[in-house]
Amino acid sequence: MVFLAEKEGRLAGSVTVMPDSRLGLPTDRIYPEPLADLRKAGRCLSEISSLVVTEEPGGIPPELAMHLYRLTHLASLHLFKSTDIVASVMAHHRDFYSRFLLFDDVSESPRLSPKTGQQVCYARLNLETMKKRYRERYARATGRRNLYRWFFQNEDEPDMIEWLRRSHSIMTTEDLYYFGAKKTNILAKAGHDVIAILEEEYRQAGAVGG
Repeated sequence: MVFLAEKEGRLAGSVTVMPDSRLGLPTDRIYPEPLADLRKAGRCLSEISSLVVTEEPGGIPPELAMHLYRLTHLASLHLFKSTDIVASVMAHHRDFYSRFLLFDDVSESPRLSPKTGQQVCYARLNLETMKKRYRERYARATGRRNLYRWFFQNEDEPDMIEWLRRSHSIMTTEDLYYFGAKKTNILAKAGHDVIAILEEEYRQAGAVGG
């Protein structure tokens, strides 16, 4: 799922959340070992990617970033039934994920991303223990620093989950062709095995004919 945020009619931010599948996750290309261990342990994974917020005159607005992050949390937990969120985060953002968002694991040794050519760290958040950790760390905090209230005592959560379920839809085959073949050559690079898996997924979703 891709979330786009607008402010005063302009694109202000975006984030992507991906459930695990037979095609794997982007982090498999960088940190295959921890993801393989999680799958062997029966964990259900989602990955957060490309969290981007447009900088304003006063800096990057933290509220918008947290809104987008909360959407990925709700989608991972309630739509994809994930037990863990994983990510490849910019190395200079390591402390933000470990000390502020309380990710369970954030690797100390960064690796090179083949996509961006930049140093990234592996990060994992256990969704099953997140509530307890956030309560212990943030329940007594005031204002917007109370992340426990933000994630677990938010009155609009049922409406948000229902909105996510209504909004969740598969990319059309026309869009897939446009972004995967016409706009880029991703499908050609992926190979026949990947295309066969995509075709099967679309058939199961009733998006294409037999």
